[in-house]
Amino acid sequence: MAGLDVPESRITTRIDGSDVAGIKRAAMAAHRSQIAETSIFLGLPKDAFAATWATSDSSATPASTRGRTRSRPWPWSSPRAWLRASRGRAPREETNDMTTTSLQAIDRWAQLRRCLSDAAARLVTVLNSVSDPNGKAVGDWTIAETAVHLREVALVDAVLAAGVDVPPALRPVVNRAATVSIGEVAELNGLALKCEPERDPGALATLIAAQVDGLLDATATYDGKEPVRWLGGLTTTVAGACAHLLCELLVHGRDIATAEGRPFPIPAEAARLFFETFLFDVLQSPEMTNFGRDRAAQVRPVSWQLRLRGLAPVAFAFDGERLEVADESVRPDVRISADPAAMLLVMFGRVAPARAALTGRVLAWGCRPWRLGRLMRLVKLP
Repeated sequence: MAGLDVPESRITTRIDGSDVAGIKRAAMAAHRSQIAETSIFLGLPKDAFAATWATSDSSATPASTRGRTRSRPWPWSSPRAWLRASRGRAPREETNDMTTTSLQAIDRWAQLRRCLSDAAARLVTVLNSVSDPNGKAVGDWTIAETAVHLREVALVDAVLAAGVDVPPALRPVVNRAATVSIGEVAELNGLALKCEPERDPGALATLIAAQVDGLLDATATYDGKEPVRWLGGLTTTVAGACAHLLCELLVHGRDIATAEGRPFPIPAEAARLFFETFLFDVLQSPEMTNFGRDRAAQVRPVSWQLRLRGLAPVAFAFDGERLEVADESVRPDVRISADPAAMLLVMFGRVAPARAALTGRVLAWGCRPWRLGRLMRLVKLP
């Protein structure tokens, strides 16, 4: 190992590997025993990753290391640059103006489609190997009932996003979805359990896979920005509906796998897509006040800023009736910095906020941190 670390004065050459940065990132992701899927390094956007990891330094001496390259152990120029990269921003001295907003949107749409296809394939694998369909998966739902719910979600999102055909038996579910409020989602899910008679996990896996494939085929020529009227008339996009389905497949796929004693990790990349493509958009929908009326009556005012690792911070304020994007000059009650996958599980009630905080994956502070409880009640996903 001698010679692998040399004085800075001996480093004579810097090799630009930006054209293979994607391969380097894939290689890092493959070494799961050394770097977790939720690592901030793998969570960096492509441009930030390339700006920080794409170059290697080479030393001409000593002879024992001639011709070899070594990656810089600390690729950022300062702790401040590292913080900017971990928050999804390229270092100021390496600002890349080549990536436009439109190109980012195209890349995000392609990324979302890939993640949705991958999540469906993983879910199908789990469902096809279920040993006890009657085992409890989440709440009162069995594994089989959870799979029925995913069948329902895949159908509703596909119908609303792309107008796919609806089986006659499930037409009441789709019709009800158009007018439901957040307090009535449980009723909608119950209706789906009554309308869908299938309970065999393998058969449901086939139905879910066909639904996802049908959605991806129907939207193959879309750019993802097409407007969609979602549950309760909420305004989103085709990409938003696909991101919602992706989230459901991941969270409930994890429920089913956990019930079977198997792992089902949620990639940070996929969780980020749910937040930036669906949730942040839907929260700003003009119809959100009506959709969330049942919960709004139970929660007092609260404002917060959420900084998901890999994304720019967003701020919202709830005044007791309406939810709006907050002015950046207003000091929020609560500030949250979180790993996207951990935040997703907290919002779905799968992981307690205290547990996520103890692992450092969700951190909360602010001028009124005691209002975190209000926030959790407001944003908990059904």
